[in-house]
Amino acid sequence: MIPAGVIERPAGSSLLTISILMYGKQPEIGSVSISTSYGIPTYAVGQRSRAGSVGVSRQGPLSPSKSPADAKDTAVAASTTRRLRKNPIRAMRARQGSRAAGDFWRVSAVFAAVLMVVAGCGGGGQPSASGASSVLVMKHGRIAREDYYGGLEASDRVPVFSVTKSVTSALVGIAIARGDLTGLDERLPWSKQVTLRQLLSMTAGYGRSLSFQSSDPKTLASRGRPNRPGTFTYDSGSFDLIGDLLEHATGMSLSDYARLHLFGPMGIRDVRWPGSRGASGLLLRPRELLAFGELYLRGGKHIVPAGWVRLSTRAHVRVQRGLDYGYGWWVRPRSYAAYGFLGQVLTISPTRDEVRLVTSSRE
Repeated sequence: MIPAGVIERPAGSSLLTISILMYGKQPEIGSVSISTSYGIPTYAVGQRSRAGSVGVSRQGPLSPSKSPADAKDTAVAASTTRRLRKNPIRAMRARQGSRAAGDFWRVSAVFAAVLMVVAGCGGGGQPSASGASSVLVMKHGRIAREDYYGGLEASDRVPVFSVTKSVTSALVGIAIARGDLTGLDERLPWSKQVTLRQLLSMTAGYGRSLSFQSSDPKTLASRGRPNRPGTFTYDSGSFDLIGDLLEHATGMSLSDYARLHLFGPMGIRDVRWPGSRGASGLLLRPRELLAFGELYLRGGKHIVPAGWVRLSTRAHVRVQRGLDYGYGWWVRPRSYAAYGFLGQVLTISPTRDEVRLVTSSRE
């Protein structure tokens, strides 16, 4: 569910800056400045509103600083904080806005971005993983890193939240190949104006939604569509409708269909998916989620059709510069990823032959 922004490492700089696009009535930008010469020593989270006011909402150590560049980055963040303390009115305005919802989602997205960096975007060394429950990296088909935190064990399942959407996308590819669905232009039986293609790319025109309580598909499909079809709007309801369509077409619950045609062939036997919703709700062990990423890196391994792997992880709609959306996947120039609430991040980097996973949830 967390839509992360563009990752840029300035040439010749040890400073990694992450810009995160928020989706709301008054979108704001959160920036995370992280020193990366030796892992991830320090970070500073800034806020900038449309009016241009800037504030540092959080800063602190992630691991001991070991380089002059790191110290310089830390000093810059501290200087910004001191300036804001001298001008409390400006700092207060920088924090204002949509407190009830905007602040919550902004902080969540920033946290997800920090965890993504911990997962492998930093420099050398072993960074600490403040807030993470697991960090796993698979390189060249072998697990290169596997760490658990806060009492989580390898045998424990974690809720993956909106990473579920990428799994639902895989089931669509399987269903089309099996003939259970006719194709991407199949229309909803509850709303003939909406196609499967639009739902997968979140371009059906529905309004922004992050989560829905269980609802019958007719009610969900008949929601208003205030946006122009073809434009991207983050909508969890679209993937719940995909789950409903799969159940309608196959006569099976989404979880049973996944056990039979995806998780079973992968060797995963005891998946939990309460509610069988297409947008969220799946629980997996970290290694199982890493294996799902490896499945995609290897072209589907004849479980998910290779053509669907390529098609679904290709950019289909622009979100912002450097960030696109495929069919259930966030797409960047050299990688694609699945994001979940509270900092679940699964990143596949074909050019690096690598899969990176960070979880921060517990069952």
